[in-house]
Amino acid sequence: MSIHNQSRCAFTVIEVLAVITVASLTAATVVPAVAQINRARALAGVYEAARLLELARASGVSSGHPNGVRFDARDGTATLIAYDGSTETEPSFQSITEPTVALYAAYGTEVTDVRFSEQPGTPANPDRAALWFDHRGVPHLRSETDGSWIDLAAPPRIEFASGATITVHTISGLIEVRP
Repeated sequence: MSIHNQSRCAFTVIEVLAVITVASLTAATVVPAVAQINRARALAGVYEAARLLELARASGVSSGHPNGVRFDARDGTATLIAYDGSTETEPSFQSITEPTVALYAAYGTEVTDVRFSEQPGTPANPDRAALWFDHRGVPHLRSETDGSWIDLAAPPRIEFASGATITVHTISGLIEVRP
């Protein structure tokens, strides 16, 4: 009987275990990093919304006319708005090119709730709500029925799907972000 050397076309158990080990180590380091990147991206959207609120507040104080931010939960945007005494417009700032920020498209940040207060005259459409700042930097709402200004009984909160919130304090207008 003769023994012939045949070539093999298979992997050894050691080779398979080595590949599985390398793949699991790679997955263990990549998956948390991707999750952290997504969380940072969503948080950047929250801070961008807070920046728009701060810009609207500063513009209201400097111009003497109410300025605000309209949050539209349906299309995931936040838009700077101004009131010149008769109409709502998008303000023109030299420091920014576009008054509308696509929070969901750009940052993956989803606005889940815009809660202003539970009092008569507040906007009936929570999907498209605007928060205004007057010449003192104090937040207000504007009635959808007669256009009058409504003082807030409770601090308005904007809640995001990531769990972050923005609270605007009613007396000072201070904008607080809680990641």
